[in-house]
Amino acid sequence: MSEKLPNKSAKRKKTLKINTPERWQAISSGVRFEIITFLSACGPCSIAELAEHMLVRADGLYHHIRRLLNAGMIQEVGYEKVGRQNQLIYDLAADHYSFDVYSKKAIASNIERLKKLNSAIFRRSERLFAEALESGKLSFNNETRNAFLRSDTARLTVSERQRAIDLMAELTRLFENARKNRDGDLYFLTLQFSPLIRHSKTKDT
Repeated sequence: MSEKLPNKSAKRKKTLKINTPERWQAISSGVRFEIITFLSACGPCSIAELAEHMLVRADGLYHHIRRLLNAGMIQEVGYEKVGRQNQLIYDLAADHYSFDVYSKKAIASNIERLKKLNSAIFRRSERLFAEALESGKLSFNNETRNAFLRSDTARLTVSERQRAIDLMAELTRLFENARKNRDGDLYFLTLQFSPLIRHSKTKDT
């Protein structure tokens, strides 16, 4: 039997900016990105509980937890007494993480970091989807559907582009609000939306 003792002084910030090399490097690891997502859905929790959610060995998470702590992206929020031992409890440092990409200059200075983060996100998505497929629990039947897989290309007007962005923002809010619950099954969502840029191929003459 365990007892969780909270640190009442540990509170989440409303927003944490990802605007330093240390924070970019911390979030761009596949394992550390997954720690953030599972703490968002299941936290606060100990490393042992986090490992159980992620289906990995606990001793493989300590290094990543330290990196996230040092970058100020997660925090210790108390401890849990398990027998005679105390296990630290971790939580996100903020409700929202804001990436420094809101200007062309910021994007230009973070291109390689964004590439690395994108790779980490989609490697995670590919692995989770493969695991779900292998479990035999996915359904694409309209009556029992619990999964969606699609990639599309279309020409969008300005109003259609804004509509697409609004719909994705609505999905994001749905997931953010659902994190306050502890009912239901875990689902993951990966979104990517951008202009399709084609470089013309010219032949040497």
